[in-house]
Amino acid sequence: MKYLGIHYVELYGGQKLSKENPKITVGHEMPAQYIDELLAKLKETGVTPVSYGVVQVGDTEASARKVFDWAKKMGLENVVSEPKVDLQLFAMLDKLCNEYQINLAMHDHPKPSTYWNPETVLKVSEGRSKRIGSCADTGHWYRSAWCRSIASSSSTAG
Repeated sequence: MKYLGIHYVELYGGQKLSKENPKITVGHEMPAQYIDELLAKLKETGVTPVSYGVVQVGDTEASARKVFDWAKKMGLENVVSEPKVDLQLFAMLDKLCNEYQINLAMHDHPKPSTYWNPETVLKVSEGRSKRIGSCADTGHWYRSAWCRSIASSSSTAG
């Protein structure tokens, strides 16, 4: 990445840590003793991790805290996830986002995944802090026909 001029990355859970430790994978489940190795490798290559995802934060505060604790140790700005649509869960996640000063971005995959429709992102974001939002993959929204349905209804409305 250094030679390509890439300076910022989103870490992917499940990615192998290194050739020397192929059984250790990057993410909030990695053994603590390997976090320093990962941070050193990133620093050595001049790469700054800014996001982590797409990762499940779980249904409980304890499971979400595990993700946010790791993200804080890594110095991340964003956690990208697809939490279940549960307004109580989002109230707790919003609280953690503000406590840790880390953003939570909902990622969409094609229909029938949870956030295939951007209106679902709006629903769970409504009334929340600015730390809750979207990591929009507009290609997925297009493949799910959401954008095309909006475009066709706009053209027939006029």
